[in-house]
Amino acid sequence: MANYSIIADLGNSIVKLLRKSLCPEPVQAPESILLCPAFEKGDYVVGVHLYDIQEDGDYPRLEMISLGENARRFPPMAVTLFYMLTVNSQSHISSKSVDEQRILGRVMQVLHDSPVFEISHIQPGANASDEVISLSPNFLSFEDKSRLWSSSGSGGTSRLALYYKAAPVLIDSTRVSHTSRVTEIGLNVHGKELKNGLPY
Repeated sequence: MANYSIIADLGNSIVKLLRKSLCPEPVQAPESILLCPAFEKGDYVVGVHLYDIQEDGDYPRLEMISLGENARRFPPMAVTLFYMLTVNSQSHISSKSVDEQRILGRVMQVLHDSPVFEISHIQPGANASDEVISLSPNFLSFEDKSRLWSSSGSGGTSRLALYYKAAPVLIDSTRVSHTSRVTEIGLNVHGKELKNGLPY
């Protein structure tokens, strides 16, 4: 489990992985691989865009977490993050398409070989035994991609992109239930009339 910054921290971890693996070939400058708002144009070569967050309905319902004898924390929220990765090559038009496809191929290779992110590596305060987050391809139909781009406000023009999902992402709750331990038990044996020596 992780604190509320796990969403931003995971995005930054994906960017760090791509910078380490794609530079200097096929991407020359590490700073040109960025975490960017979805569907917005920017000065980057590889853009990592978080475009949706959904509740993870497949994750088992978690129990309250014990914090000692008198306190329990509410269970974390489980969500799935949806990413889109795009390439904006600065190459000449004659080689731009080939260059972008080479970069996308390398991105796919890197994420296929390193699909798991350990929370203890993403957030320094997390325990080494904490859960991991898996990044896997999210294969959308052509129609779903077209609807995604047409509703984005980007003019309806779709671009070649890679789609991934990250799950489970667990965000700690800050709600704590405090209980007091029972120290006395009172029994009321009065107020009953006896009949043949027995209460009725």
